[in-house]
Amino acid sequence: MKQILLCASLLMMLVSCSKSSSDGPTNDSMLRAGKWKTTAYTVRYSEGGVDKVIDLMIKRDTCRTDDYIIFDSSYSGNQANGTLMCGSELSNAPFEWSLKDNQKTLIFNNAQYTLGVAPIVGVNGLEYVEAKITKLSSKSLTITYDYEIDSVQVTTPTDPPVPYTIAHAHFYFTQVFTNSK
Repeated sequence: MKQILLCASLLMMLVSCSKSSSDGPTNDSMLRAGKWKTTAYTVRYSEGGVDKVIDLMIKRDTCRTDDYIIFDSSYSGNQANGTLMCGSELSNAPFEWSLKDNQKTLIFNNAQYTLGVAPIVGVNGLEYVEAKITKLSSKSLTITYDYEIDSVQVTTPTDPPVPYTIAHAHFYFTQVFTNSK
């Protein structure tokens, strides 16, 4: 009887100490593995009680369409330009990043060339962003973040654009990146 109990105890110890085969890569290791290019970018806001959504990729300068970001192992990152360059655009824009909330929140610091760039709604880049990771795989990253402002000067998406002011604006951004490794 003692031998059966001893064998059962040893078997339980072996099972409890073995690593689960479902353990996969962490979010930070997936972020570090490649070059992340923005492939979808929208902003949602309410104006006069009416919800509006703007596709920021349509309004994006052609010279920014091949830009990408890299997350490195020291929690610094870089927005790098592809072959297309805007007139006075920096060739590289460094930023800092980290993860919190069990790696479900991605924090960007000094990322104003990467995030919150929505001139059509008067937001010209955000210095600090806490973005919720809503999807992450080795091929795709989707983040959401928001930004609130007392008032903002915006322009209509018409030709010619007409400027006007929105008071107490709250913007909700969704940005999708594709890993181009």
